[in-house]
Amino acid sequence: MSHKRFTALIVAASTMAGCTAPPATPTAPPSARLGTVSPAYPVGAELADDVEVIETIPIADLSTTEPMPMDATKTCAANVPADVVTPAGVTPTAVESDEFGCSWEGSGHALTIGVLTHSMTKEVEEHLAMANGGSTDRLAHLAWLRVDGHYAIERILEFDRAKSCWLSLDVSSTAIVHVVMASIDSTGEPIESDAETSVRELCPVVRQVTKNLLDHLDPQQPGWWETVIHSTG
Repeated sequence: MSHKRFTALIVAASTMAGCTAPPATPTAPPSARLGTVSPAYPVGAELADDVEVIETIPIADLSTTEPMPMDATKTCAANVPADVVTPAGVTPTAVESDEFGCSWEGSGHALTIGVLTHSMTKEVEEHLAMANGGSTDRLAHLAWLRVDGHYAIERILEFDRAKSCWLSLDVSSTAIVHVVMASIDSTGEPIESDAETSVRELCPVVRQVTKNLLDHLDPQQPGWWETVIHSTG
């Protein structure tokens, strides 16, 4: 299975999670808490500068007022400058681009950055369902984070043999950004791994790439949506 096809499978799982079975409650709670998944990091831990482990994601605080953070009509190079992906040790030029985002490969790893066209509220609800047994998808790892002031969900799916580290990032839009990293062989095929290894080796890189991306997409800068990331028309 190619990395492109593999990424599509993981994205599909993220999109469909929570659709297979509803959460235990009919409406989303005011905040999202870990369920049956044991936290990999203690609440309040600083995983890096401006990366904090949090106990809840307050759904009531989430906004969808900002434009979509990436423009599918732009090239990968325009959407994501080379220095954003440098921590992953991949080639500065994306090897492929499709509806799931842009992908880079190198140093035995594959990295994908893209957009899922649903809100962070839905993403939280889906992960709550997975954490509490309300979905057929199971989690091998789950953490609620705040990255440079943005809410984020870091997770690894149990069914994913490569145990890719996935981070969903809230950008106050109707869409969310995702950053995914997996280990691959010389042919680009995902390598089977375990959650502990991915948490230790891949997730820190994913968080750093995410921080770099946020530096590029900083919503606090006036007119940030008018940069190369978004159409100005």
